[in-house]
Parts: sequence; structure tokens; C-alpha cells
Amino acid sequence: LLSAVNGASVARVTPPGPLHCLKLILRKEGYRSLFRGLGPNIVGVAPSRLWMFYVFMSGHVEITTLVYHNI
Repeated sequence: LLSAVNGASVARVTPPGPLHCLKLILRKEGYRSLFRGLGPNIVGVAPSRLWMFYVFMSGHVEITTLVYHNI
């Protein structure tokens, strides 16, 4: 497509989409490059997720016990 900007014609180029970028990464760097740096991220996030799960399950057990034992 050509557009006129201040009297000059300019060719519009649509940027490549996410799938195009993914294909380029896989072709140039390989499958493992998608997961580079994932290990340190998991090590940093896992403790907080485990703590949240523990608190959720503890609360769930307590509430369930209160509800069903007081019927």
C-alpha cells in the first residue's frame, strides 16, 4: 500500500506477527531457546507458589471442618 504523507508517497509495511517471530526463533536458535532462562525463574517463583498453595489448602480444610462439623 502506498500512502501520501506531506505530499510524499510512503510504502506501508505491516510488522510481522507473533507466529512469524516464533518461526524465526525456532529456525535460527532452535527449540531449546524458547526455554532458556526458565530454570532460575522457576527457582524464584516456586517457593511463593508452594506457600500460597499451603495456605489455601489449610484454609480449605479448616473451613470445611467448621462447616460440616457444625451441621
